[in-house]
Amino acid sequence: MRPAFLFPGQGAQITGMGEDFRAAFPSVRLRLEQAGSSLGNDLGSLMRKGPPRLLAETRYAQPAIFALSYAIAELFEARGLCPDFVAGHSLGEFSAACFAKALSFDAALALVIERGRLMHEVNVTLDGCMMAVSGIDHAELAIILDGFKNEIWLANHNAPTQVVLSGLRCSLQRVASSIAESGGRSIILDVAGPYHTPLMGKAAEAFSRSLDAVTLFDPAWPLIANASAEAVMTAALIRAQWSTHMVSAVNWSGTIQTLYTLGANILLEVGPGRILKGLAQRNQPALPCLSSGTVREFDASCRSLEKTLCASS
Repeated sequence: MRPAFLFPGQGAQITGMGEDFRAAFPSVRLRLEQAGSSLGNDLGSLMRKGPPRLLAETRYAQPAIFALSYAIAELFEARGLCPDFVAGHSLGEFSAACFAKALSFDAALALVIERGRLMHEVNVTLDGCMMAVSGIDHAELAIILDGFKNEIWLANHNAPTQVVLSGLRCSLQRVASSIAESGGRSIILDVAGPYHTPLMGKAAEAFSRSLDAVTLFDPAWPLIANASAEAVMTAALIRAQWSTHMVSAVNWSGTIQTLYTLGANILLEVGPGRILKGLAQRNQPALPCLSSGTVREFDASCRSLEKTLCASS
C-alpha cells in the first residue's frame, strides 16, 4: 500500500465542521484552541455556530481548515497510518508540509494566519471571487478568455473536466454568459477573493518577507507541489514554491497525475469535506479516495487502510 494524504484548501469550510472530532478527541480540541488563541478570537465558536459568511472570510477560514486538517492527520499518525506522499490544494499545501515535518505546527499556523490576513486585506479593497467552469472545451474557453485579458485568469486546473477562473466579480459575471452560450456551466465558489492571480501580488510580496523568517526542513515524505505538480524533497524547493504561491495557478490535475505516476495507489482526504475526493474521481477514477471529514468517516478510513495494509504485508 502506498497512500497519499491530500489536504483541502479554502472552500472546504462549513459551519459545524470538526465538532464531532472536538467532542471525541482532546488532541483536536487542543489544536483548535491553539489556533484560536493565536488568531485572537474564539475560533471554535465560529466553526461551531458561524455565521457561515464570517467563517468563509479568508482570515478565519484558512486557520480553521489548517488546524482541523492537521489535527485529523495527527489522529491517523497515532493509529500508525502514515503516507508515502503528501499534497494539498492551495492552502492545503501548508497543512501537507507541516504534517510532513517541513515546519513546526506553530510556525505553520503563524504563516497561515499571516497569509489569510494579507489576502483578506486585498479582498476588502476589491470585489473579487472565483468561478468553477465545466462542460466546455479548454481550447474554446481560451478563446473566450482572450477577451478578458488582465481581468480573468485560470487559477485552478482541477481536472480534465473542470477549471477555476479568478478575477473581479463583474468580469466573471460577464464571462459566465459567454460560457453558457458555448454550452458550458459555471458556478461562483464560496471563497472571498480573486486568488492565484496577479491581483494578489502585493500580498504575495509581503508573505514572502514573512516566509524568510521561518525555518523550513526537508519533508519526511515527498510533497507534491500544487503549482509545479512536481515532487519536492528539500526545504529550499518548498521555500521557492511558496514565495510565489499566491499568484501561481494550482495544477491539481497534474498533482494527482504525479501521485499516480509515482505509485500512489490509495488517496486519503485529510480534513473537512469531500471536495478533493470528487476531484480525484474526475482525474483518476480507478484510484480510490477515502474521506475523513467526520469521526464516522475517519473510523471507516482507518479500518479500510488497516485492512489494506494487512493484506499487502
